[in-house]
Amino acid sequence: LIAAESGIVIPIYSYPFIIGKKKGMADYSVNEPMVSRIHFEIGRRKDQFYICDLNSRNGTSLNGEKLPINKKVPLKAGDEIRIPNITYIFQ
Repeated sequence: LIAAESGIVIPIYSYPFIIGKKKGMADYSVNEPMVSRIHFEIGRRKDQFYICDLNSRNGTSLNGEKLPINKKVPLKAGDEIRIPNITYIFQ
């Protein structure tokens, strides 16, 4: 996972991998007030990756489309993940 604005590479070391602002609850914490404590997760089933919005307050978008809450959506290399004020590229 790459933070698009900064170019920071975020290694995903286990699944599900949770991103949010609450340290201790999220695998990667984000200091952004509009990001939920646990915002979204990236998971893996065999060779298929997925993304799931974890009932976040301000939503998660995948390639410009808002994700439904708590639904696993397929994820592939090059996909753009957007949460408030942050864009990630899945690699």
